Amino acid sequence: IGQDRGRVHRALDEEVAARLYHRVAEAIASGKLELKPEPTADAGPGGTTGERDGKGSDDLSRIPGVGEKMSEALRESGYTNLQQISGAEVSALAEVKGVGPKKAEKIKAEAEKLLEEKG
Repeated sequence: IGQDRGRVHRALDEEVAARLYHRVAEAIASGKLELKPEPTADAGPGGTTGERDGKGSDDLSRIPGVGEKMSEALRESGYTNLQQISGAEVSALAEVKGVGPKKAEKIKAEAEKLLEEKG
């Protein structure tokens, strides 16, 4: 039974890895995921040289209802700016820890609104 369990776990791990690989590849190809170079010595907070003063497009806590913990969870899931959130599928945002489907819809709509205001 132990050997069978090990095979099942390995098979599940491989399946999960394959799904993740394909989702990342799709996100990159569609422009929903942006690969960035390693931060340089002159990079600002968070490894970016962009705005991080509470007014920049990469300050996720500007989104109403998104606090520091949710902002961190979004970043850890690859959503580092308003453009990525506004371009994301609601179902993908809903998979972020602490978000869920209803919150994902609201976050996406609010990100879109902020981007429109920035204009």
